[in-house]
Amino acid sequence: MLGRLSRLVAVVAVVAMFGPFLTVQASAQAGATLEIAAFQGGYGIEWLKEIAARFEQEHPGVKVEVWGNPRVWEQLRPRFISGNPPDLVAPGWGFDVWSAIYEGQVQPLDDLLGSPAVGQEGRWMDTFIQDLWAPMAWEGHYYIMPLFMNIFSWWYDEALWQKEGWQVPETWEQFVAVADAIKQAGYYPISVQGVDFQYLNYGLLLPTVARLGGMQVLEDAFNLKPGAWQHPAFVQAARIWQDAAREYFPPGWEGANHTESQMLLVLDQTAMLPVGSWLPSEMANVTPPTTRLRAMTLPSFGRPDGVMALPVESDQPTNFLIPSKAKNPELAGEFLKFMTSPEMARIIVEATGAPLAVRGSEEALPSEAVRSAVALLAKTEATYDFRNTVEIWYPQIWQAMVDAGAALLQGQISPEEWARRLEQAATSVRNDAKIPKHHLALGT
Repeated sequence: MLGRLSRLVAVVAVVAMFGPFLTVQASAQAGATLEIAAFQGGYGIEWLKEIAARFEQEHPGVKVEVWGNPRVWEQLRPRFISGNPPDLVAPGWGFDVWSAIYEGQVQPLDDLLGSPAVGQEGRWMDTFIQDLWAPMAWEGHYYIMPLFMNIFSWWYDEALWQKEGWQVPETWEQFVAVADAIKQAGYYPISVQGVDFQYLNYGLLLPTVARLGGMQVLEDAFNLKPGAWQHPAFVQAARIWQDAAREYFPPGWEGANHTESQMLLVLDQTAMLPVGSWLPSEMANVTPPTTRLRAMTLPSFGRPDGVMALPVESDQPTNFLIPSKAKNPELAGEFLKFMTSPEMARIIVEATGAPLAVRGSEEALPSEAVRSAVALLAKTEATYDFRNTVEIWYPQIWQAMVDAGAALLQGQISPEEWARRLEQAATSVRNDAKIPKHHLALGT
């Protein structure tokens, strides 16, 4: 009797431990077909097809159908409306993900995140760079899986800096000294994207706010706390960069787009550029072989409340979600875990050359330049994602930052007026009951 009871307890324990796995296996035995639709942008989808083929090998009886195109959302919208979506989607920038979440069309990932990871120990959620999950939540539940990641930093040509004897600045005083030396040597210190002004918000203004006032200042602003956008750290950051624009930006910066500003850097006409970690791959065909692109952080201002906060973002068009009406949601979840396992993450990184939101995957990056950007994560005190938060949640504030920011750096308005316009936009959003309000915890 005791032997039979022991065997029964053992069976129950096995079922409890491997329940999700057994569910997936049951689907496989039934000949399930997992349909995945993905945005086909700069990373392509060949890597996804490779992962799908390996998933089929690991799950006999399962067939994975992968399809996608640069406007995949046009095919996805009617399928969501009709209640017949694919099992797993990366819907691209033209799909209103948050409206779908508000309407209950996307399945929460909470149970998956707490389940065991594939190919390594611990919870699945713990295999990611944690701060990238913060913007993916709504009312206490996570709905969107980040995959590709961009890091906004300052870029420079290490070879040029070594030749000229310039030292990477760690403080603002050191920055001013090296910027003056750069000017004396016949270069423009900073290349910027006047046409694509959002990059100046990501790379200059908001990081400076954190350096001056700490993460709580940014968190209050992102969470629409009254008066937060007029905090002294915002005003002072605006004043710092209004002065720097006069001294260190190249002539005609107002009309330069992001490609033109990047060209100035890789051709050594300017010495620094705030931009994302896509820079090395995007400019690979025009970067001279002698150029060694490297990433550095915004210098410190020596403020006791300030932190070195690194702007990061998950690549929004390639984030994944499981529709609520997916036919095989358990299998879709197992695919997500499989796709982000160490071996599969390495395959994705090697195929695309892009950093992932998965911890440890940076070791497979073929570009030393991109690895230098990812390495900044180990040095930073905090990270935040503006693009997948305020920019997407509250486009009125984002537009105010673009318009007022351009006017600020061109000397058309004062730093105080810049902050007032941002607060005005935030007040409008806060008082509009039709706009869903998010809460974001940025940490310290």
